[in-house]
Amino acid sequence: MKSIAEIVKKVKVNKQIISEIKQLENLSLEFSIDGKDRKIIESEIQKLKKSIHSGVKINEVELSQTLEKYDIESSDFEDIKVEYLIENCIIKGEITMIIAPPGQGKSSFAIATSIFCLKNRSIDNLLYLDLDNSLVTLSDRKINKLKDEYKDKFKYLHSSLVSKVEMLHILNILSKASLASYLIVLDSVKNFMGNGKDRDKNKDVSDFLNIIKIIRNNGATVLLLHHVNKPQKDMDMIFAGAAAWLEDVSSAFMLQQNRYKNCFVLKPIKERVGSLSEVAFKFYKTTNMIESCDLFFAKETEESEYIRDTISNFIKNNDKPTYTQILSYCTDDCGFSKNKVNSVIQTAKNQYWKAIKEQKHNNRHVYILLDKQDKSDNLCKIEE
Repeated sequence: MKSIAEIVKKVKVNKQIISEIKQLENLSLEFSIDGKDRKIIESEIQKLKKSIHSGVKINEVELSQTLEKYDIESSDFEDIKVEYLIENCIIKGEITMIIAPPGQGKSSFAIATSIFCLKNRSIDNLLYLDLDNSLVTLSDRKINKLKDEYKDKFKYLHSSLVSKVEMLHILNILSKASLASYLIVLDSVKNFMGNGKDRDKNKDVSDFLNIIKIIRNNGATVLLLHHVNKPQKDMDMIFAGAAAWLEDVSSAFMLQQNRYKNCFVLKPIKERVGSLSEVAFKFYKTTNMIESCDLFFAKETEESEYIRDTISNFIKNNDKPTYTQILSYCTDDCGFSKNKVNSVIQTAKNQYWKAIKEQKHNNRHVYILLDKQDKSDNLCKIEE
């Protein structure tokens, strides 16, 4: 039978080994360490871990007691519920990734979202980590005025004053802090990966996102801004890098900006929790504010709006025209593309006009304008 002294000695030895493992893990994160060095360190870590567990056998009772010790209790999450910072979009206490090509307004949306949350007090603190934008861009976005307005509640760490190494050190500090009611934005997230880490390798991405998950577990809501591989006109774009970027976050949206309407449209491409949907926001650049708006309005281009006005006037000045009559007028008399006219007729149906069947037209569909009340009621139904 082992003496207490022997047990104490064994515990001390194991603690020493665990301390060595932690030191080696920290060493592997140093930027001067290359791939070969990292493999040597990882090999030594595995040896040390094996030395702790070698010869250890656990019976069923010990196993059951161990699992019971760490088993989650129903009371641990019975009061937990899904909360939104922005309805059907940003879930509180989760990791959300916003993906878009360069110049589509990821940063503008993230700042406006942050200010929206500060104003309605759904968060108490904003921490914006920026390794992407220039000081000129920050000035254009009036970050200085926002700092003056929100003071200690709004902390903006920028690459002009904080190096990449220091940013990673800050992430390490955040992983050990209580972050309830914090919104943390990483712009752009790929820039925060350490030297020797590849955004195209799942393991490297997962290792990095594990730190972000710890920060989330500490109470923070995290917003990651990420790029697509190539700018495209449609919403079916592929995010840059490994699949782990999408697999390891709670939710993700593809963002598109309609500058004609000053709107953002966000289409969900990953949903793990909550109820997400395609949403749109009107953007007010002078105040860095957003407000929810109708998807039809947010997506409408200058040309499609002009076609819609043309169709509305034609329906107004003609008694219940048929689809063919509308199409003929818009294409033959006004010179619009047939496909574009058809698209507007269909997308604006039940928004600005509706099609009904009439006997005097042999039960063919004819078009009538919706009055303002009809349109308002219909928009409410669509949002519901």
